[in-house]
Amino acid sequence: KIAISRFGSSSEVNLRICLEKLGVKPELTQIIQVGGVSTRQTALLAGQVDATILSDPQATAATKNGMKLMVDLSDSKWGFPRYCHNCFMAKRSYLESNREQATNFIKALIEGLYLMKRDKPLAIRLIKKYLRFDDESASIGYDFYIAKHGEGLLSLPERRGLEFVIAEVAKTNPKATGATPESLKLVEPSILDEIKKSGFVERLK
Repeated sequence: KIAISRFGSSSEVNLRICLEKLGVKPELTQIIQVGGVSTRQTALLAGQVDATILSDPQATAATKNGMKLMVDLSDSKWGFPRYCHNCFMAKRSYLESNREQATNFIKALIEGLYLMKRDKPLAIRLIKKYLRFDDESASIGYDFYIAKHGEGLLSLPERRGLEFVIAEVAKTNPKATGATPESLKLVEPSILDEIKKSGFVERLK
């Protein structure tokens, strides 16, 4: 039994990628819908499922409780496509008529990132307050999402990752067949480019 949140979710997509890399046919496994990452962690530790997809801090907590890490999706040696799990999206018409507002929004995100990188105690307090994590989980989450991967906020989605998402959508939606990131106009790079060229990011470092 392998637990995911629900069918069609990123946990199912990631699981199927892992199974393919490990040479395991999905039809030979029992994939069950359990719920969010904390619920899946609990089910794994209780022995209700044999495996699941976890992210930090739950993944680290599971290994400390005797679970074994089989595949690290963030490890480049596996060759997994890096695609967006969470991203900010807006209508092109909105960006055209509210460019200053959109630019200030991105600037605020970047400023918040560097504030948390400079002041870990403050970041830990905020993580505990809004995500209701304990000290250890908040620290693990900080180290992974902010210290290690935080500056991913300054990057645009990788083309390979976008192509992967389009291919996945095309499996159930024929309209996506043959589409490209360019034909769908998925990325608007100009706002982030302007912010970088202005020196705003360097002043925060």
